[in-house]
Amino acid sequence: MTDREWDRKLHIDTCGREDHAQDGDHYPYEPTDYCVLERLTESGYIGPEDHLVDYGCGKGRVSFFLNAVTGCRATGIDYDEDMIAAARKNLTAFRGIRRAGGDGRIRFLQEDALTYEVTDENRFYFFNPFSEKILRVVLDRILDAWYEAPREMYLFFYYPEDEYVGRLMMTPELAFVDEIDCMDLFEQAGRRERILVFEIQAWNGTEDCAEQEK
Repeated sequence: MTDREWDRKLHIDTCGREDHAQDGDHYPYEPTDYCVLERLTESGYIGPEDHLVDYGCGKGRVSFFLNAVTGCRATGIDYDEDMIAAARKNLTAFRGIRRAGGDGRIRFLQEDALTYEVTDENRFYFFNPFSEKILRVVLDRILDAWYEAPREMYLFFYYPEDEYVGRLMMTPELAFVDEIDCMDLFEQAGRRERILVFEIQAWNGTEDCAEQEK
């Protein structure tokens, strides 16, 4: 199905690019293509027991689709009040394949990613919503939540910028575990047409240093 056909099926309106709130640190809203989200659901990394955060959620497409197909809980956050208003409007009309979002399994919060406090969430989705400078702080907050309550945590980065990849590879607690190739989904696709999957893993700096000294 096309993106507009998926929107009609779910009774939402998430198409179109929005850049009215763009600045040096916050990037325009551009929804992930549904075909990419379908490929993410096929990977098996997200299930009904999971709680996903979509950073820079915009009109909410990621939250609606992943809830509808996998049954996961979803929290969309965005600092732009117009985007959150659009997402909440969609929520009132949303019809999920498995369940509607009215039971509290989907929520949208107007909040800056820099201050968002991770609680029980264990899946995190990024489509280049903000600068690498903000990403550093967001990663620290996610890691703080993991150290507070260690659990399985996966982070998904669609169409990642080079600055993102560099930061991720330099974060010792993050382990690269998978690359979901999406190049075949588009006629003209570049190397960034992929989803990089990272998992938070325990890291003991003392042990690593000892290994290096041997």
